[in-house]
Amino acid sequence: MAEEENGKKLSGEETIAEFEQLTRDAAAVQRALLRRILSDNAAAEYLLELGLDGRTDPDSFRAVVPLATHENLEPYIARIAGGDASPVLTGKPVASISLSSGTTQGKRKYLPFNHDLFMMAMRVYQTSFAFRNSDLYITYNTCMQGVPRGGRQQIAAVHLRQQPVHDKRRADGHHGHHQPVPHRGIQAHDARHPVAVLQPRRGGLRPGLQRVADEVARKCAGLRDSSWYGLIAALWPNAKYVHSIVTGSMEHYVKKLRHYAGGLPLVAMDYGASEGMVAANTDPGLPPESATFTVHPGVAYFEFIPLNKVSSDYGTGAEAEPIGLTDVTVGQDYEVIMTTVAGLYRYRLGDVVKVTGFYNSTPKLKFVCRRNLMLSINIDKNSEQDLQLAVGRAAKILAAEKNLEVIDYTSHADVSSNPGHYIVFWELNGDDACDDDVLQRCCDELDRGFVDPGYVGSRKARAIGPLELQVLEKGTFRKVLRYYHSRGAPVNQFKLPRCVASSNSSVLQILSSNAVKVFFSTAMPEKAGKFNGEEVIAEFERLTRDAAAVQRETLRRILVENADVEYLQGLGLNGRTDPDSFRACVPLATHADLEPYIARIADGDTSAVLTSKPVTSISLSSGTTQGKRKYLLFNDELFKLTIHAYRTSFAYRNRAFPVDDGMALEFIYGSMPFTTKGGLTATTGTTNLYRHQDYEPRTRDIKPRCCSPDEVIFAGDFGEALYCHLLCGLLSAGEVRTVFAMFAHNLVLAFQTLERVWEELCDDIRRGAPSPARVTALAARNAVSALMPAPNAALADEVARKCAGLVGRSWRGVIPALWPNARYVHSIMTGSMEHYVRRIRHYAGGLPLVAMDYGASEGMVAPNVEPTVPPEHATFTVLPDVAYFEFVPLKMASDGGGGDGCYDEAEPVGLTDVTVGEHYEVVMTTFAGLYRYRLGDVVKVAGFYNATPKLKFVSRGKNLTLSINVDMNTERDVQLAVDGAAAKVLAAEKLEVVDYTSHADVSSNPGHYVVFWELSAEAYDDDDDVLQRCCDELDRGFMEAGYVSSRRTRGIGPLELRVLRRGAFQEVMRHYISLGAPVNQFKLPRCVARNNSGVLQILSGNTVKVFFSAAYD
Repeated sequence: MAEEENGKKLSGEETIAEFEQLTRDAAAVQRALLRRILSDNAAAEYLLELGLDGRTDPDSFRAVVPLATHENLEPYIARIAGGDASPVLTGKPVASISLSSGTTQGKRKYLPFNHDLFMMAMRVYQTSFAFRNSDLYITYNTCMQGVPRGGRQQIAAVHLRQQPVHDKRRADGHHGHHQPVPHRGIQAHDARHPVAVLQPRRGGLRPGLQRVADEVARKCAGLRDSSWYGLIAALWPNAKYVHSIVTGSMEHYVKKLRHYAGGLPLVAMDYGASEGMVAANTDPGLPPESATFTVHPGVAYFEFIPLNKVSSDYGTGAEAEPIGLTDVTVGQDYEVIMTTVAGLYRYRLGDVVKVTGFYNSTPKLKFVCRRNLMLSINIDKNSEQDLQLAVGRAAKILAAEKNLEVIDYTSHADVSSNPGHYIVFWELNGDDACDDDVLQRCCDELDRGFVDPGYVGSRKARAIGPLELQVLEKGTFRKVLRYYHSRGAPVNQFKLPRCVASSNSSVLQILSSNAVKVFFSTAMPEKAGKFNGEEVIAEFERLTRDAAAVQRETLRRILVENADVEYLQGLGLNGRTDPDSFRACVPLATHADLEPYIARIADGDTSAVLTSKPVTSISLSSGTTQGKRKYLLFNDELFKLTIHAYRTSFAYRNRAFPVDDGMALEFIYGSMPFTTKGGLTATTGTTNLYRHQDYEPRTRDIKPRCCSPDEVIFAGDFGEALYCHLLCGLLSAGEVRTVFAMFAHNLVLAFQTLERVWEELCDDIRRGAPSPARVTALAARNAVSALMPAPNAALADEVARKCAGLVGRSWRGVIPALWPNARYVHSIMTGSMEHYVRRIRHYAGGLPLVAMDYGASEGMVAPNVEPTVPPEHATFTVLPDVAYFEFVPLKMASDGGGGDGCYDEAEPVGLTDVTVGEHYEVVMTTFAGLYRYRLGDVVKVAGFYNATPKLKFVSRGKNLTLSINVDMNTERDVQLAVDGAAAKVLAAEKLEVVDYTSHADVSSNPGHYVVFWELSAEAYDDDDDVLQRCCDELDRGFMEAGYVSSRRTRGIGPLELRVLRRGAFQEVMRHYISLGAPVNQFKLPRCVARNNSGVLQILSGNTVKVFFSAAYD
């Protein structure tokens, strides 16, 4: 370790730089570490007995040293604990013994602890702190820790505090402890422990402390009325985040912890065990449910046993050979093997992890569960994770019916009767008794929640009896904790066992004697045809496990179905359906290549031009990206596959944010169709979906009913439809569960409109009819009037009161204020829409933002199966049966510099052959007549879900650039420059960029970039200094090498910033709509071409201030 060797304290950036270096060649770091471990311990008795004979290479080590469990090493450790000072397991002295909690395996394990292990732990802690502090910067050196003190029992955390260098290192890598300065971090070693205890001294409190106590008492009295929501933020107002182990079995406590945190970020602690540290949390901005941990290659030598999961069972069947750290596969599950500096050699940690991606060349892990912790009676195998999912599913009933929560839970496989059955024990919060019928429904849902095929089959065959739910008296699990504590288990490491073994009779006795209600499941198999989210997820798991085979079958189906079409016949495919023949015969195609064929179909050619099955209508793209609207074929197969993707994402979304009833506030707009020469209806892809005869029956069980009637959605006039959406939403305010718009831009526009028209909306509600001036379309007015049978002064007054209060808060939190039962906000918020996320978050006031699936007018690509991930980090998992996918690898051109603007292409690769971290252009072959079609989207592979890739959208169109000289800047580069200037300069002035676009102006020599932006408030003369700094920062924000060099050599002139009057971009939108662009699909172009004179004229006509950069003067 560089710091240890040099005696130098590393800064956060230096620590991150060191980690970057270590992870770039993790394999070499691992080999060097193993050599060091084996050299230091060459004389250890254990290694000598095995005949390693001083060899230090990985092959010899693996050939000679067997995999070991704690049971194998226990006799050696016992000798050390008994006083044997010889080199039994390590050459260096063992400083002390670490004790595991004993709650997992039923007894406490002894593990050797030494100075080297301490240094490795500190290495991980400092690494994660560097990343954490770069995201959540802490200026005061203090932290409150919920760490119980006292006693001579030794646990790993106490060892760290007793090491002589610990305090020195804390100054850089950790916070001080209970110093009299404001608190910035709240930390506990797992999610159950309290964060602070205030104890008065004898004789009362000093006057200063009395004031503190009075203030705390006042705040606590107020918090009691709000169920202690925001406790941490209220009592420790300067806290930046809450830090704890919140993964694995601790994930159950995240919801309650989030309740106490009141909006503070929850940061998952690093991944380690009593045996040693494994991985640092280098993505502290991710919520705990999505947390991954990056293996530190310098703290232990790691191996991984590949696990083929059959149902929930990792414990049966022949095991594969362990592989090295850098040889793991994304999407695969493994058991972790460690060789440590403290005498554990090829030690089976017992943890199951999933590889979610790579950080440079070291893997990122997601903790899955402890291996072999199963509920099992017959052929069923359910892990603690399966139990957690079943409890979470049943707890949704409690939340909806009684606003109750499951405080804690455990389970037991009872085989004392025949047939055996599962028992779930849970303890509820609150003093109110829960109705028996609600608890019976919970019991039934728990039983249905175990979806392992072995369990389901055994239940249907009566080989396993009905599940038993025992509701426990409040405080029961504290009795269990005290029992374990009385047996020597440390409070700091206590983890409630999720599956209590039959041999653990004392705990079973405590649980059973504290049961206040008992229920037995009456669950029956689901009715055929009813939507079952868990079944949909199971099907997605199946499809993604062997994505390559699914892709081959998908291509075969497409080509068999369309073997006789003119396009394929002309290319000489001759009925072949294998991927090699397909790629050899069929060239990559753009829309321009297929346009003549599509035009013939639109004009009435009913022969098999591109598809054998009938084309039912024409889908139109928005036209804002390429400058003109594209015609694309739409048929029943494309409809079915789109709904298939929607149902998949809904299954995951509804698991995370359950919505079983209510309505949706949807800002959606149908496009007016027209008829082509050949008699086909032409409209947007979304309107084709909405108008399809099967849309309502196929989506009835996956989306709440829309607040607005169809007459509003298809009103024709955008302004009137938006006004009606808001009015309908307010009329159904208590029933709204979700808020949706296709694009984030439309959400922002909707709530900006609400800011202006709320008083008129209140007048309409008070009058009992929509304003004739606002809603002129007769069909829409009659449909909305039908929702307003009488004037409602009470609702109007309530809305007016809330809106008046929101005005003073800049409308922050308007969505939960007016729609208090909304669960989340759902929209496309990636790509060019990411700019609007900050504003939507402002309106959402803490509600989750869920990124919509990834698709295009051409077809669906990938659903969002990780809905809890913030939009900025969202990835989309390719659904391998909706199309046949290829990916063109994109490498930065040798003269392209550091931007995203210019790519060299390679031969396309298949879906499962992509590489994590690389950029690609998406190529699709669809059931609607597109063959090897270049979608034009640039994506980055962020990881794998089983065998199918997870994509991060980068930009729409790899050639959509600002370019004058040798410079190449994409819309993504423009976004980064604008967001960077806004964050550095405007944020301090309480201003925001409402919207923006750009233009490469070559009308003068040299040419220069023009950025147009509209601000959240009018710019005044005293803002000129601020705006000039913005202009300079914008110019510096384009960091692509070709641009920077051209600016320095005067090959490109100073960047021009044009500040527009408010409402300018709405005028641009109206211009596009007047040309036929659909509101529902409108995306403001981020780079306006020079031939788009109409838009450039609108922008220039609305310019109120102009600035030129002095950044390169």
